[in-house]
This record gives sequence, C-alpha cells and structure tokens, in this order.
Amino acid sequence: MDVINNRSVVHQLTVKDVFYANAFLYIDQDTKHGFLFDPGAEAEKILHVIESNGYHIEKILLTHGHFDHIGAVDKIRNKLNIPVYMHELGREYVQNARMNLSALCNRHIIVDDVRYVQSGETFELSANSNFKVTMTHTPGHSMDQVMYYNAQDKIAFVGDTIFKGSIGSTQYEGGNEQDLIRSLNLILSLPDDVVLYNGHSGKTTVGDEKKRLSI
Repeated sequence: MDVINNRSVVHQLTVKDVFYANAFLYIDQDTKHGFLFDPGAEAEKILHVIESNGYHIEKILLTHGHFDHIGAVDKIRNKLNIPVYMHELGREYVQNARMNLSALCNRHIIVDDVRYVQSGETFELSANSNFKVTMTHTPGHSMDQVMYYNAQDKIAFVGDTIFKGSIGSTQYEGGNEQDLIRSLNLILSLPDDVVLYNGHSGKTTVGDEKKRLSI
C-alpha cells in the first residue's frame, strides 16, 4: 500500500487467471471512498481487501478491454452494485472474446452494462468532489487504451502502455506502433515525479522511464 500526500492510498493487488496482472484501489483516506481500476481476476481477493479495510468503492474504471483487466468486473460490480466505465472504443473489446483475447486462452469473457465515455472525462467521488481522476486516450497497445491521471497526487494509472523498464505490445488486434509512440510521448510529458501504476510490473516514474526511452 502506498500512502500519497497523507490524503490518498493506492493498493496494488496482483491477481492471476491465465496471466498475472495488477488491479488498483485508489482511496481517499478521509472518506474511505475510492475507485477500483482493472479488476482482471480473483474477485474474492479484491473484495476481501475492500471489505477488510471498510472501503466504499464508487466506480470501476478500466484502462482497456483485454480480458486480463476485465475478468473480475461482473462479480465485483454485482457484489458492490457500482457502475463500470471505459473509453468508448472499449465496446469492441469487452463485447468480443476474440478481441479481448479471452477466446485465445480457452475463456469466453464478455462484459455487459458498461458506460462508455470520451477522452477527457473526469471522474469524481460523490463523497469528496476534490478526489478525482481524468481519463486521457492513449492508444497503441489497444484502440481503447487510456490513462487516468491525478495531478495533485502526481499519479497516473496507465494500463499496458508503459511498464517499469519496458513498453506495451502492439502485436494484438487494434495495436499500432505509431499510436503507441505518440501515447508514450504524452505520458512522458508529465512531470518527472509522477508515479506510473501499470498493468503488469511494479510502479515506476516518468523521470525514470524518460532516462531509459528515447522516442
């Protein structure tokens, strides 16, 4: 668990179905309300952390629609009775087991009842309107890939665009190398001390990744 500016906490939860992936709880410490990002598997593990800490999750926010990031959405959404949001291009992924890659791994994961929004959407907590993240479209790994950024806490949830020491793959349907380069440049234009929470590695910072990448 990372404590951010004594106001917020981020829990990184590593979950596994076919692959290991990261889910995140971003919590306002004053109200114990927050957001859940990318619940890809092990719904019970994620729910245990939520319930044992007395957290109230208001929204599930998805960085993209690959199955290792959406696999536990239905169980958690149904348990907590909360809405799910993602970029408008995500419909092509969560409604198609081939596009979200679950069909390639002997799964058939489909997620219905998602609220599709455009880039630039800001999500606030009803319990604290000052606690928010803004979605920005960062395609390349997938057509619908986004990041969620909070400038005050200097954190970004970047999905599979950039990792600690590596970058996202463009090999799957909807991936595009030129889009990925543009998205990497956008992320690396953030302040150097912004912490990047990603889908498959430990956290890193903009400054550390700028030293490594020359794009």
